[in-house]
Amino acid sequence: MLLYWYELGKLNINQLREVLSRKVQSGEKEIDVLSLLSRAALEYITQGGFGYSFNALDEERKHPYNE
Repeated sequence: MLLYWYELGKLNINQLREVLSRKVQSGEKEIDVLSLLSRAALEYITQGGFGYSFNALDEERKHPYNE
């Protein structure tokens, strides 16, 4: 069970890293880190606890729970 949460955490960290890298490379001067971390936490909890993904870190897809 612990291995499941560890692998899920690595997956979410990689997604968060990709989002931050895109924002930095696009030249954004300010990045709302609190919003990104909140969405990452939502994604981690829903994937691990419910087996469902809200795609909270995908900025192109909107879901009412990650706004």
